[in-house]
Amino acid sequence: MKFIETIAILAALFISGEALQCYNCTSTKANGQVVPDSTIACEGSEVTCEDPMNACMISTIGYQIDVQGQKMSGETSSTNCAVKIGEDAACKLLEDMLTGEGSPIEDFTCSVKYCDTDLCTTGSGRAAHFSFFLGASLVALYGVFF
Repeated sequence: MKFIETIAILAALFISGEALQCYNCTSTKANGQVVPDSTIACEGSEVTCEDPMNACMISTIGYQIDVQGQKMSGETSSTNCAVKIGEDAACKLLEDMLTGEGSPIEDFTCSVKYCDTDLCTTGSGRAAHFSFFLGASLVALYGVFF
């Protein structure tokens, strides 16, 4: 009977001990051209989201910026872990951060999308917090054998 209880506990730990993975990448364009120094590739940028992050957020902002008297159009797309606060609220927060007093940014536009599966569309499954599992497994196994 103790063995069955231990298996049930381990199953519950595996279900609840998972964490969402998101890409942490950015792509920036100036006047339609990719800016290599401001771009972080998604491949290899996977991160495990920590609480309270509960979604992957894909944000795209557009803007006009005055650089030494010349207007440039820019677009930045980012993907990262986020707290799902809603598309309008996230865009408002981004706008407030980027267009405050003294900011050279004008004509701000924003689009935010959320997803709650690993790496948004890759279907690779959730990643476990291994230190959590190691500790929980040791406790459970200790109960089975001792």
